[in-house]
Amino acid sequence: MFGLNSPEWYRWWRRIGVTSFDGSKLSQEGAANGIIWVQSFQNPNPMTSRDLYDRLQIKNIKSRQWVQGEKMQVLKTSADGSLNFSNPAWDYLMNSRCTSQRCPQSHVEHNCDPRVTGSIEHNMGRMVLNAHTFEELMLRIDKLCDLANSEPIAAGKEWLKEWKRVEVG
Repeated sequence: MFGLNSPEWYRWWRRIGVTSFDGSKLSQEGAANGIIWVQSFQNPNPMTSRDLYDRLQIKNIKSRQWVQGEKMQVLKTSADGSLNFSNPAWDYLMNSRCTSQRCPQSHVEHNCDPRVTGSIEHNMGRMVLNAHTFEELMLRIDKLCDLANSEPIAAGKEWLKEWKRVEVG
């Protein structure tokens, strides 16, 4: 499948047996639309892939402030902009310097924080974070689909029907 690669589409591809897909959702959401995907574990009985993650729209962060860190300035945000990833992309972005001359913050030495707009480095940072999150979401979707298909669905677990294989004729 080409052109459809959001977490919700992945759930459907997995359910109908599609094993290869591609699309521009990661760059569209991350780079173009300023959205960062963040895993959510709030719903113990997820019915859709949308129950597995939240979308942080960086334009809605109430406050941002650059403060001096150990090597360069780092972004501090209000609680609505807090991020805490544990992946190599986040570590890299938090420790690498933005070198874009087009960045609105180019007058200040700062890191490649994905919660900033205006340069390709920050935009690509969002896309890379979304790719890492998507990989984790795919693993969670795989587990839910495997669980739904491994045995008959018990009473109280009807929500698993939304993860069961769909037969295509």
